Amino acid sequence: MKAFRYRVIRAIVFAMLLSCVHVELSSQPLSCSERYSAALKYYEMGRIDSTYQILQGCLKDSRQLKSVTKKEQRDIYRLAADAAYYLGLYDEADLYTREFRTLYPTYTPREEDLMEFEEQIQTTRIYPKMFIGLKIAYSWTRHEITKRFTPYYDYDNSITTQNLNLMIGLQIKRYIHPRITIGTELIYGDLTTFNHITINPIKRYDNIYGGSYYGESYVDINAIEWPVYLSLNMLNSKDLLLTADLGFSLTYPVNPWLPYRDDFEHKKSDSFGKYYSIYDHSNGYTCAYFFESPLEYNLLTGMGVAINMGVMNLALNFRYFPKIFRSDPLKGGSSIEDIPESDDLYYYDDIFQIRLYNHFQVSISMGFNLRYRAY
Repeated sequence: MKAFRYRVIRAIVFAMLLSCVHVELSSQPLSCSERYSAALKYYEMGRIDSTYQILQGCLKDSRQLKSVTKKEQRDIYRLAADAAYYLGLYDEADLYTREFRTLYPTYTPREEDLMEFEEQIQTTRIYPKMFIGLKIAYSWTRHEITKRFTPYYDYDNSITTQNLNLMIGLQIKRYIHPRITIGTELIYGDLTTFNHITINPIKRYDNIYGGSYYGESYVDINAIEWPVYLSLNMLNSKDLLLTADLGFSLTYPVNPWLPYRDDFEHKKSDSFGKYYSIYDHSNGYTCAYFFESPLEYNLLTGMGVAINMGVMNLALNFRYFPKIFRSDPLKGGSSIEDIPESDDLYYYDDIFQIRLYNHFQVSISMGFNLRYRAY
């Protein structure tokens, strides 16, 4: 009797365990892909309420929703929007339509679209979260010689500027608002280029050879430029942007690193500070350039126009770098005689102080808009 009772209890417990396992297996949540397939079947049968309810399990679980492909996410939002419009849930429907538009920025309305869905697509505007592209820039700077330490000769103060200096690099923009963008770039090329007439005086430290010559001094400063700026979109248009830029630009001259520019050095005088040294191997001519405005940093202002072409973006920018930071590096002297002989600067043939004017830049950039937001 006891054995029979034991077998009965064991059978009941076993049955209960099987029941629990069955309930647990049957209660496993459906994936978003499975929910969409089931919801689509109900939608085709006209059971819109069931369609909407099935999709909610996916739409309310962001982790599940992100586990499927972008196309599946678009299909889920599109079906949920259509179902919500049919059920009169217009706030939810508009929300799902905006999410669909964010995932499918190039979508254009079709004949089979619901009227409400089409209207929302037309009125919803999108902007990219980020832009990345290539930039080509041409700059122009006017120069003037404001002071020179050449004791033996008077000569023309003229200086010639190369009209266009080419720079190329990478541009990245991060949109923090439909009208506000933070941008940065990393570009390389000719920062400034100029030449002027020079005279090589009789070198005091080697005057046994004597003589002098007229020549042309050529300066080409290559640099890496890193501008950071804030852009304000002043035009409330879907595909056309008109921006105003304000920021700063850091610059690092790289001539000493270039093997074909071994005659160019960035040095520092104990008496007058930083200067750029040029050495002409053909005739042993040395020249030092001091700049009133620092080359290492500048303010940045500008205007630009950009066209959004789906995921592509084409922009044209005009910039001006105001030279508001000025100094007088050579204010402590008026000739080479004011330089101590212990300073390397004492033995240069020509020493100039240069003033920069009108640093303009025009650039073209093209790249891709990455991810979008709707508003």
